[in-house]
Amino acid sequence: MVTESKLCIKNGKELFGQAQVCNVIVWLVIQILVSIAVVYGVVLYHRYIEPNSDSNTGSPKKKENKTVHCCARLQIL
Repeated sequence: MVTESKLCIKNGKELFGQAQVCNVIVWLVIQILVSIAVVYGVVLYHRYIEPNSDSNTGSPKKKENKTVHCCARLQIL
């Protein structure tokens, strides 16, 4: 967002020369607030909505190995 703003200012000096500084600052503040709101919304979604679905985001559980080793079979026989 900052890089885009710098490029717009660099490449559009005549346009930004006519713009009022107050309007540019308001635009930047609105962009920052919207960005924060979107990130906060995604965090809330992940925290409250996502755990109710059947997703495998937790650590995988180790499956029990039920294979009988050849040495164990020889002792049984």
